[in-house]
Amino acid sequence: MFKHIFRFLDKSGNEHEDQRRLYISFIIIALVVVLVSSPLTITAVGIYAFLVFITLLLISLAFAYKNQLWPARVITPLAGFILITRLLFGGGIHDDALGGYYLILIIAGLMIGQRALLTFGLMSAMAVVVIGLAETSGIISTRFGPLTERPTITTTAFFLLGTTFGLNYMVLRLNRAIRIAQQNEAAQVEANRELLELRAALEVRVEERTSELDLANQQLTLQFERINALQAKLREEAIRDPLTGLFNRRHLDEMLVIELSRSKRAGTPLTILMLDIDHFKNINDTYGHQVGDTVLQTVARTLSTNVRAGDIVCRYGGEEFTLVFPGMKAIDGHARAEVLRTLVALQTINDKGRTIRVTISIGGSVYPQDGTSNEELMSLADHALYQAKQNGRNQVQFALRKDKT
Repeated sequence: MFKHIFRFLDKSGNEHEDQRRLYISFIIIALVVVLVSSPLTITAVGIYAFLVFITLLLISLAFAYKNQLWPARVITPLAGFILITRLLFGGGIHDDALGGYYLILIIAGLMIGQRALLTFGLMSAMAVVVIGLAETSGIISTRFGPLTERPTITTTAFFLLGTTFGLNYMVLRLNRAIRIAQQNEAAQVEANRELLELRAALEVRVEERTSELDLANQQLTLQFERINALQAKLREEAIRDPLTGLFNRRHLDEMLVIELSRSKRAGTPLTILMLDIDHFKNINDTYGHQVGDTVLQTVARTLSTNVRAGDIVCRYGGEEFTLVFPGMKAIDGHARAEVLRTLVALQTINDKGRTIRVTISIGGSVYPQDGTSNEELMSLADHALYQAKQNGRNQVQFALRKDKT
């Protein structure tokens, strides 16, 4: 039985449910004790008081079982008070009966609270005084009547009141401690709630800030891409001829130094061709500058599509073009120049039903046999171009050794 009672009491729940289980267990234990000692109890208090006590305990148990604790709190100590008072009335003022009063005070204080403790304490003291005075006055007669004196009655009532007030002070202190604990718990709960709210707000703010930073980063990345694209475009425009799309003279000056240095380190040749469109001024004068631009674009396209990857094709200025062939020997350079001259001479340009043909003159120089500096090679190629024009145009002329003297 006790094993089941301990298991019943050990269940976890809220405070109300814990009190309910405690009341039910206490009432059942009280019923068991009273029923086991029923012969002695009936002899001491009488059959009617015994039945009233049992009935009140059963009623209190029913209320507790139905989860109505307030009636159970009131009825249980009241039943005990009635039983102890009847025992005191029938048997006189003795230690067993007075101990029952002390037990009732504790039960009332635990079940009902501070006011019930004071009420039952005063009732117990009054019962002792009334029954004691009745004994000393000869109104009633008990077993302990001859031993009962008025100082004893006064002392006993004083002890009951003192115990009542002492227990009341303890209950007051406990209630105050409970209230403080509950306030601290409520404050902690509120602080935790505020902390959770702050944390949630912080997480939202962090997420918003992260989104803002991501957006700013995306915008910044896009801006960088635009800037890089614009810079690349500007660099391309800075080194490209806008009419023909070929590299310009500025790029030629930069790349010729690089390629010549590379040839010197590798010990490989380098061929430079300078070419000029023959009689280009007559084309502009006869057909107009728009046709002249078309001629320049057509010749540029022929040149750029008939060289190797890595070769450099530039518009040097006006109708002049310069080509750089890294790693190309003189014989190969001469052959490449003849191919380009022939392709240009074979192409036709149509303008308003008119067919226009142009030719080019080409001069070349080769590193290292003709020179070792870019200025020297360019000068020799330009002089060879001049010789090609002087010799009748539409031909290829490379620098001769006597040109270098």
